[in-house]
Amino acid sequence: MHRCIMSPRYLPGIVFSSFIFAVLPASADDDFSIDRARWDSERSRLEVRGDGHDNRTITVLNAYDPAQTLGSDRVDDESWRIRVSRPSPVPCRIRAISSDGQALERNVSRAPANCAPKSAQEPPPAPVTLQVDDVTGSENAGTLAFTVSLSAASSQPVRVEYATRNGSAQAGENADYLETNGSLSFPAGTTSASVSVSLVDDQVAEATESFRLELSSAENATIADASGTATIFDDDQIDPPPPPPPPSGPSVSINSTSANQEGALPISPVETQDLINTGTHALLVANDLGMHCADIDYQVFSILPPFNVVHAQVIERGGEPRLLDDSTMEIVYSAASSATDPALANKTAAERGEPVFKGNFWQTLPGDQYPLWYEVYSPLYFGLLQPPEPALDQAGDLVQDKGLPVPDSMKLAGNGVEPNCLASADPRSECGLAQSFMPGFMEPFVVNEPQHFDRFDRDVNFFNGLLGGLGLGAVIPDTNWFSAEGVPIMPVDDQGRSNAYPLMRVQAIDKATQQVVASTDVVLPVASEADCQQCHARALDCAAIQQEVYGYSLACDEEALDRTDLGALGGVMTLDGDNLGALPPGETLEQRLLNTAKINILRTHDAKHGTQLDSQRRVVCASCHYTPALDLAQLGPTDSAATDQTKHITMSRAMHGHHGDLVSKTDSSVTLFPAMPAPNDPIRLEPVANHLDQFPLAQGSQLTVEEYVLEQSCYSCHPGKRTDCLRGAMASAGIVCQDCHGDMLAVGDDFSHDFPNNHGNIDPSKRVPWAVEPGCQSCHIGDAVNQPSDTSGFIYAADSIRLLRAYRTGDASATPIRVPDSRFAENQVTNDQGQTVDVLYRLSKGHGGVMCEGCHGSTHAIWPNGNPNANDNIAATQIQGHAGTITECTVCHETSQLPDDTQGGPHGMHLVDDRRFWKEGHKDAAKRENGRPGRGTCGSCHGSDHRGSVLSRTPVDRSWNVEGTTRTVAAGEAVGCDVCHSLSKSFER
Repeated sequence: MHRCIMSPRYLPGIVFSSFIFAVLPASADDDFSIDRARWDSERSRLEVRGDGHDNRTITVLNAYDPAQTLGSDRVDDESWRIRVSRPSPVPCRIRAISSDGQALERNVSRAPANCAPKSAQEPPPAPVTLQVDDVTGSENAGTLAFTVSLSAASSQPVRVEYATRNGSAQAGENADYLETNGSLSFPAGTTSASVSVSLVDDQVAEATESFRLELSSAENATIADASGTATIFDDDQIDPPPPPPPPSGPSVSINSTSANQEGALPISPVETQDLINTGTHALLVANDLGMHCADIDYQVFSILPPFNVVHAQVIERGGEPRLLDDSTMEIVYSAASSATDPALANKTAAERGEPVFKGNFWQTLPGDQYPLWYEVYSPLYFGLLQPPEPALDQAGDLVQDKGLPVPDSMKLAGNGVEPNCLASADPRSECGLAQSFMPGFMEPFVVNEPQHFDRFDRDVNFFNGLLGGLGLGAVIPDTNWFSAEGVPIMPVDDQGRSNAYPLMRVQAIDKATQQVVASTDVVLPVASEADCQQCHARALDCAAIQQEVYGYSLACDEEALDRTDLGALGGVMTLDGDNLGALPPGETLEQRLLNTAKINILRTHDAKHGTQLDSQRRVVCASCHYTPALDLAQLGPTDSAATDQTKHITMSRAMHGHHGDLVSKTDSSVTLFPAMPAPNDPIRLEPVANHLDQFPLAQGSQLTVEEYVLEQSCYSCHPGKRTDCLRGAMASAGIVCQDCHGDMLAVGDDFSHDFPNNHGNIDPSKRVPWAVEPGCQSCHIGDAVNQPSDTSGFIYAADSIRLLRAYRTGDASATPIRVPDSRFAENQVTNDQGQTVDVLYRLSKGHGGVMCEGCHGSTHAIWPNGNPNANDNIAATQIQGHAGTITECTVCHETSQLPDDTQGGPHGMHLVDDRRFWKEGHKDAAKRENGRPGRGTCGSCHGSDHRGSVLSRTPVDRSWNVEGTTRTVAAGEAVGCDVCHSLSKSFER
């Protein structure tokens, strides 16, 4: 039905003769309308605006060519607006669609004669596309010319912006080429033009280098190929240095298998999959914790198995990117390596004169009926783990390079959908057990076969309702990630080097074509650095570990020895044996030394508690001391034929609480594990030798107070002396473990303290290990103008925006600060008991449903890592061209299809490094926001004074041309309005 409507620009009662005939009206109801659709020929810009319901999204299309999306905007203050610079073609008529389903149309006033299509029946003109070719040349050529071409001659003039981007060749200091940006014009009827870039011909011999020319903001054409690569060959000849001696093994650190060496190793490392990225998809990948730990040897006792977890999300790039699921994509992983891996400095097993030993998790030792994986971990599977039965020709659940089975969390208790699978008649089948493999499965050291992510988690059940609720967990909706759980990787590469940061190449495969569309190399971090030896082994034995052989040395203090009489149990175990003549088991010196400490721990436990663990061995601590880390069944503390968890304190309380209470053997007035001074205490960075009154056991130490306390507390057991568990942005900022988690007594003060007296009596006022943890919001409490009202006990950083500690001063329990309305807060959900649950960072998601870790990196390893060669930096560099948080909108978006003044990005961000924004869009945003408190959203990051803040720092060097002048902001520098113009101009309204 056609309706005749009057333009709302005219006052009621005025007669006019022009009528607009529309299939759809310009006003659907009293709240949704199109007030204007106008072409501005001077600015080559289309402006559409109207009214609507707050928080709904309005998308504007070409009414006669719905494939042309012009932009979208979220309704704010009951109004919306979209500006599109140089659309191609200019539409004759537009359609606005509200997210509630309403749709309106309106003719574009002042539309040019060549607007298209002219009607719904007229087919849209075939698009003219742009592409830029690659180019090569010698450094002494003077210039390199990129050819930019059109797919066909256009009847209209075509214009496109261009800018150079650094690759291995750099502009700026020690330049390889001169930065170039500007616009390129194609008169009507032409199909080719060129951009010349000047090269710097120095006298330095260099490797072949490259940089890129990128196209953007095309007018009267679309961009088919936005990037061309320039390859520069060096022309400087110098006498090459003498070749290095041939290496004893392959010069790559790659980890394809967790098998031990049997016989000679292959001459060459395993082959890697090609790194393929088609540009059509983004692949975001992250390990869940930032560091996993695994025992090297399992024959005495075990704390943790080889068990790594990696999540991935695939995004189809476009104006409106889409998260893809397992209906169209499959994800695989295989071993990868980096030529700049710092681990290459470590000695190979051959250089140490040893075979490659990665662990004995899958071995069956003499006298044992079953392999160690079953002997140790079957108690935690409550009868579900099947051992090998050779007589029945059954291999069992695990074989070499195959990890522990993991149930589907949404089939366990508290899933809110269906009964607990563990209570079913066939739990092995009903629980959806999945297992992950190493890429060398079946042919270790020979093959590198891509292994599948076996699960796509639409939702995740994280201990929902466990322990009577406690606000512990919930069903986390819409996680929408591919998951590989239980990857059995060890911290030793295929040549026997120690490498805690091995790489896996994760690849997204289109199911329809079976072609790889995206690849990302990600670290699967794993460490075996649980240094029980420091206290539980003889100092003389520890001295056998030499820096020149193993890359580290051990200095042990014997603090745990000789406190308890072990004479009746064989005495203290040493590398030379015990009082009964028994020797520590193990194939390598490191293995035997670790086992001396483990045996001494079991004997001490037996002597103090009347157990018989040393004679039993093959012990998993969690069979008595519950830990959520190994509660794959999500049952909580459970008693069974093989577990006794409700009568004993948790593993966290046993380790942190017990050890945190210990005093020195030689001076009972001195705490053995000292407390860390507050982050604003200047003594942290001073030599501990200057503060022996506070740290009397530090006599002779060359460390700072901070380093000494870390090594004597957290790093006595957790990776930190040789392996950096805490690394990345937080470590670079000087944050340490205690700043987030509190001291050992705070961490150990959990819900289980009354278990020995009243079995299973949970204290809901205490923390729950692995679940009650600080979040981003605990320190990132607000922005430059929005801060919490109650700041008591806060320790602010120098920027007065962020905190240096995640809990309030004076809080002995180190309860994490929660600021749920911070723009940096994690998600909140409601569990099945009606409790509001603060979701952990590693389970939270943000912009567009993307997992937080996908853009920021893993917990404990937030991007970037301060070492530019670190494997942690590779994923972000592959995804966006530089290390650090994923900030480039072009990773997922075709930004030309977004409004130039949008603030709909992550945490309310505007477009990044986008010519349309800094040339036009930011002006409109500033005028809109300046009248609001604190200068509105602009002030939130750039400060109410518009001079910039820590939140407006650029991760890389940025340059842009303003009114004929190039403005440059260096990496790490805050962007303020006065970079380009006066501050007074920025406050105009």
